[in-house]
Amino acid sequence: MDTVEVNFAWHTGIDDPGRQNATDQFCDRSGDRPGGEPEHYAVISVKKDFETADGVYSCVQGDFSHTSDIILDGSNDPFAIQDGYNVVILRFFINF
Repeated sequence: MDTVEVNFAWHTGIDDPGRQNATDQFCDRSGDRPGGEPEHYAVISVKKDFETADGVYSCVQGDFSHTSDIILDGSNDPFAIQDGYNVVILRFFINF
């Protein structure tokens, strides 16, 4: 049993995809991005104010945010990647 099997593949049976050569006993993670930070993040927000009646004001707001995949820890382990996701939020406000 080699070092890679002991440290990584013992629980999955899959060789570490970060290992360059089959004889390497470690993975080169240099050049990878830091853990916990998405590569891309974007937010779009749209808001419309209007008066529904005398003295009653309303607002409709919609938000869309996109977050790309995130490496969850500082080791840049390929199995610690959370897939990207999108969030849509719709709001309706009334002010009397």
